[in-house]
Amino acid sequence: MEHAEQMHHGTAKGSAPKPPAERDALQPRPAYRWYLAAGAVAAATAFVGLRLYPDLPPSLPTHWNGAGQADSFAAKSVWSVFSVPLGSAGLVLFMLGLAVFLPRMTAAGGQLRTADSPAAQAANLRATQFFLGGTTLALSLLLAWFTLRGWLLPPDGSALYFILPLLALIAVMAGLGLLARRRYRSDAAGSGASDPALPSLPGADPTASSDDMPASDPVDDPRNYRAGIIYVNRADPRVLVPKRLGVGLSVNAGHPGGLAFYLGLAVLSLAAVVAGIAAPLLGH
Repeated sequence: MEHAEQMHHGTAKGSAPKPPAERDALQPRPAYRWYLAAGAVAAATAFVGLRLYPDLPPSLPTHWNGAGQADSFAAKSVWSVFSVPLGSAGLVLFMLGLAVFLPRMTAAGGQLRTADSPAAQAANLRATQFFLGGTTLALSLLLAWFTLRGWLLPPDGSALYFILPLLALIAVMAGLGLLARRRYRSDAAGSGASDPALPSLPGADPTASSDDMPASDPVDDPRNYRAGIIYVNRADPRVLVPKRLGVGLSVNAGHPGGLAFYLGLAVLSLAAVVAGIAAPLLGH
């Protein structure tokens, strides 16, 4: 049994180690260019702060309400000016560390589909690495915007200064998700791995479309998704299901518990936005 396990991991005596190219293909590295770009954004923001520091006002806004009006201030200091760029740099390092250890964490936690081939699992991880890197850059740009806003714009501005960047972030995240999904399908097809949306079953017609082919797991069936991302399957008794793309779990909106989760999240999000905008207006 021990010998078989060693053979499975390719470490038994006489088994040749995998070439570096093959190891890299099966254990994708982080998308370093995204993190370099995100780090450059944080560094550029700090550089602008150094140039502006002597001319900044003695009191700087640190928080804005939902109406776009500053409601909290801090005296100008090295910390109040550079805390956000430093936090942005810390975020980049944290996300990079997460990306570095992602293959090990997913293997140890069993969060990838064991039914998938190693090539399909590697394609999954590559797509996830792409999404993590792009998300890091998008968040660093958002933090840079809020920092520059506090330095350069009047403290009492428009709520659009807050709403539009957040909407842009949501749009970018959605675009990154779609691009990651496309990269995954392309990688899986290029490596000869089966596409989860087109599972290979005994006796199945290889020319059939995904609408004609049953999935081995309902999570793999594209017909069980709304807008391509929300899993909705009333026949599935699970509340949490493996993600179709990426690692971790998704919520089944077709289950009463999953539906309650999404409704509660929507209500809380809407209440937070309404309260943030209405509170300062009612105060006047």
